[in-house]
Formats: sequence, C-alpha cells, structure tokens
Amino acid sequence: MTPIRGQQFYTSVLSGSTFTFTSDMGILSVSFVLTTGSGAFYGTLNINGTNPSTSVPLTVNQAVTISSDGGQPIDGLTIDCAGGGDINIIARQ
Repeated sequence: MTPIRGQQFYTSVLSGSTFTFTSDMGILSVSFVLTTGSGAFYGTLNINGTNPSTSVPLTVNQAVTISSDGGQPIDGLTIDCAGGGDINIIARQ
C-alpha cells in the first residue's frame, strides 16, 4: 500500500488477487469498493450476523467500511477479487 503524503492513510488497487490485513499492519479502519468484476470479503469475526470466514459478496460501486473494535488493529480481514475484479482500497492506521 502507498502512504498518502506521509500520513497514516494508505491506498491500493487490488486486481485479480486477494489481500489479508493482519494486526501487525496496525490498520484501524479500511474502506474498499469493487469497481469491476466480482469480489468478496471475509474475516475471522462475525460481520452482520454471518459466521466467521463466510464470504460476503461485493457489489460494483458500493463501498464497504470496516473499523476496528475497541482500538485494536484489524486482524484476519481478507479482500478477494481473485475470480476477476478490481477493488480500490483506502486504509488508516
């Protein structure tokens, strides 16, 4: 990911692959949007009542924001567009 003007914000474009956030990255909030193709996200915690590791499909041009719980860094959140898609990501430490 690329820092924005030395700040603790990072941007990236994920294309046809997966990316997993781990606690050692120190990310407290992440927003992402599928711009083309197909994609999903999943993690180790429940998201809107889903079971952990249950894939949540993304919709083109509908942004998703995930924030940490209690100030702990996000850990085990995977964004996936390996099936053919592009996802814009912005994250904050």
